[in-house]
Amino acid sequence: MSFELQPATAEDAADLADIFVLAMHKDAYWTNIIGKAAKSDETAYVLESMRADFSNQNAICRKVVDLETGKTVALGMLLTPLELPTFDKREFGVRIDKSTIVRPGPGWNNEADEARRKNLDTLAVRHGYDAEKHFMRYKTHVLPSYQRKGLGTLITEHFNSIADEAGRPTYARTRPKSTALFQKLGYRVVEAVPVDVPEYSERGDGTTDVFLMKREPGAPNLPE
Repeated sequence: MSFELQPATAEDAADLADIFVLAMHKDAYWTNIIGKAAKSDETAYVLESMRADFSNQNAICRKVVDLETGKTVALGMLLTPLELPTFDKREFGVRIDKSTIVRPGPGWNNEADEARRKNLDTLAVRHGYDAEKHFMRYKTHVLPSYQRKGLGTLITEHFNSIADEAGRPTYARTRPKSTALFQKLGYRVVEAVPVDVPEYSERGDGTTDVFLMKREPGAPNLPE
């Protein structure tokens, strides 16, 4: 297979939302938030979030395309420091407040979602993240059938090069299955946060972990 990393646009939002939903299908943290909501409601919610991402003037979005089929199979997003004018409106328009996005109806775990918004979404700030000065990685997802083909590495190395050129640190919030990849590519764990997921724990104790990670500019990859 041959792959190419390409800029993503708002026209890709629906495809990227589908990738997110499929990639997170068995993720304990996300599944706990979805609760018993209908799949159509989940997809609609993720799509609106994607559209908001494409409105953010300080976001960079990339997609990975399978050149043999023309199919988009992975995505990654990077928030750039607000004080770097080089990135302003490079690919996006006016920022939209995601808090205005309507959450799905019946079945959605509002309590878990509210905990995410109030606690985990401020995790990086509690450890020094400054949106004016630092990069932030988010929404890196690969279709299940294309995982373990180096696509997460392709996306991460691309974004690392952008941060290295700017000479700024990058933060990321990761899940257990992706943490090793980020560590291999120069990130270190700042804090591991246990999260209650009573029905969905992958280790059977009713919890899962969310990791805050940070990469300093120029940090080397770990040897193979």
